[in-house]
Amino acid sequence: MEEIIHHFILDCQHYRKQRYTLTSVLSRKASFLPFLLSDPDATPHLVRYINGTKRLKATYGEVRLPTKHPD
Repeated sequence: MEEIIHHFILDCQHYRKQRYTLTSVLSRKASFLPFLLSDPDATPHLVRYINGTKRLKATYGEVRLPTKHPD
C-alpha cells in the first residue's frame, strides 16, 4: 500500500497512541488535515506526532520545530 499523508496522520493503526495524544490536545480539530498542516497552533503538536511515530527518523532525523524569526 502506498502511504499517503492522510493515511499517515489520520488513519494508520500503527500510530494510534501518538494520534490519541494529538487528539487529546487539539480535540476535534486534529481530524482535519488542512488545520494540522496550516495552523501555526497545530504545528508543534503535529511535529511531536511525527517524531513520536519515528516514521521519518531514518530519512530526516528528528523533525524540528520551525524557529520564529524576529521581525
